Amino acid sequence: MNWWQRLKNNNLARFGAIILLVFYIGVIGADFIAPYNPYDSQPHGSLLPPTKIYWKTPDGKFIGPHIYPTTQGDTNLETGERKLIVDFQKPSSLGLFVVGSEYTLFEVKLPLPPAWEEVKIIPGIT
Repeated sequence: MNWWQRLKNNNLARFGAIILLVFYIGVIGADFIAPYNPYDSQPHGSLLPPTKIYWKTPDGKFIGPHIYPTTQGDTNLETGERKLIVDFQKPSSLGLFVVGSEYTLFEVKLPLPPAWEEVKIIPGIT
């Protein structure tokens, strides 16, 4: 129990333990926190860099946090760089607690015994 007393008395250790606990809870509930399935394939977007979050349109009008669809262009054969094409005509708004794929924390299927056919062993007794 000496380690517990030392943890309670050390402010930095307490802070670190709280951060670690928050991370562990986040890992346990990762399916709930992340609205998208990590196994969904995006063949045309797998090598894209992170998308920049915009707050205003190119005209300067405030519409809240949003992103613009980004696609990869052709590869420059001399430099090997790929051109990024951003479509500023179709903003996609960002939101918290959005509807994602179905969430199941514990997906358990119990092996139930098969249904048995009722048989009369002694006639007259059910």
